[in-house]
Amino acid sequence: MAVTRQIMQNAGATFTSGRESVAAVLANPEHVFSFLDVPQDRVGKKKSPGAIFMLRLACKRSPIGMSVVRVEDGKVLWSNLAIQRLLRYSAKELAGMTFSKFTHPDDVEKQRDGYLKIRTGQHVSFDLKKRYIRKDGTSFGAHLVSTLMRRSNNKPMVVMGMIMETE
Repeated sequence: MAVTRQIMQNAGATFTSGRESVAAVLANPEHVFSFLDVPQDRVGKKKSPGAIFMLRLACKRSPIGMSVVRVEDGKVLWSNLAIQRLLRYSAKELAGMTFSKFTHPDDVEKQRDGYLKIRTGQHVSFDLKKRYIRKDGTSFGAHLVSTLMRRSNNKPMVVMGMIMETE
């Protein structure tokens, strides 16, 4: 946990107390998936930890690149192995990066426009075809779908991005 906390602090995450604190939930990137653990996802008063576990496992093992970014600044909080392999960065290296660091310079503005529409509440998702730049400088094309995830009180929590390499 101390290593995760240090990574998140390096990424600019804040740690506050309080049940609804996004910062506290995101102190451990694995807790991003606890957004399912809200009243509307309970059967009666019983929690459904199986659903949370299954979503976490599905995202972790997905062949589609996935990342979770902070709404406020677009910094990566969590990434799965598929996106790490595509971009050739480790999870530690991706933590705290913004999309502009691994997006082709010609595509940064169009992704920024989509992200700002999510951030300002104009849209809940966007998708686009864009080019990524790997750690070694090579590029590849991909289809990106990004969607806003909200907390039970309807406040924005994080943005989840999913990418699939195109030819």
